Amino acid sequence: MAIKRKYGISLIVFLQLLVLITPMPFSAKPIGSDVLFQLPNDTPAPDFTLTDFVTNVSFSLSDFQGKVVILDLFATWCPPCVDAIPKIREISLSYSVNDLVIISIDIDSGEDEQLVEDFIEEHQMDWWVAFDNSSIVSNNYGSGYIPTLYVIDQNQIVTYSEIGFDFEEVLNTLDQLGIEPTLPISPNGSLGDLPFFGIVPTIFIVGIGFMVVFIIGAVIYGRYQQRKQREAYQVRYGFNQHQKIQTSTLDERAASRICPNCNRSSALKAKFCLYCGSDLREDSSW
Repeated sequence: MAIKRKYGISLIVFLQLLVLITPMPFSAKPIGSDVLFQLPNDTPAPDFTLTDFVTNVSFSLSDFQGKVVILDLFATWCPPCVDAIPKIREISLSYSVNDLVIISIDIDSGEDEQLVEDFIEEHQMDWWVAFDNSSIVSNNYGSGYIPTLYVIDQNQIVTYSEIGFDFEEVLNTLDQLGIEPTLPISPNGSLGDLPFFGIVPTIFIVGIGFMVVFIIGAVIYGRYQQRKQREAYQVRYGFNQHQKIQTSTLDERAASRICPNCNRSSALKAKFCLYCGSDLREDSSW
């Protein structure tokens, strides 16, 4: 009884620890900044100038006046930010670049730039992505929790803002601003959740594919050569092309040997193998 109680207490302690260390569901992560505000709607969007991480091209928010802008504030270590990327990609794939611009900005100035670059490549972020290493955007747009998202209209006015990412609300806001998708949008942004295997696994998969194609081609070519040899033998010895050659068609039906190339039985005096067409006249074993 004492042993059972001992193990029972241990199990309870273990479950309590598991509950304490297990992350709970959330829609945003605190970034540890003293700036906890969020720009309200109908507020002019502060301008900023940053450099695109991939192309190294400098751009400003004011460059996109006349277009709707989705401003996504994120960090690489933030799970909700990662969860939002497929939905952002869905929007990017579905709307024309003439109507909509997407800008994702890593606002954690303490992150390593190589880590950010790897993150962009891993998650295939094919839109404007910048690193707010001087905290320009953080100070103007607030960075208390991430992801923080803003929809800025054609006149550079904040139309929608939220902490988190509500896919349906963002689509409703885009609709209210008068822009329509050029491609159908899948429910919950599932189309944007594209698989990515990385460079090395992709090269490996392509290599395996080429190897399989080569093997299949070699087998088909080998069978083709065997068929051509048999046809040549059939024509030479007067057999019909569709007639199945049997050892009984030769002079010596009983005596036979094994072809060293295809391991099939042929007549003792056959000059060519009945099955693979190999020349048996030079074979000393015959």
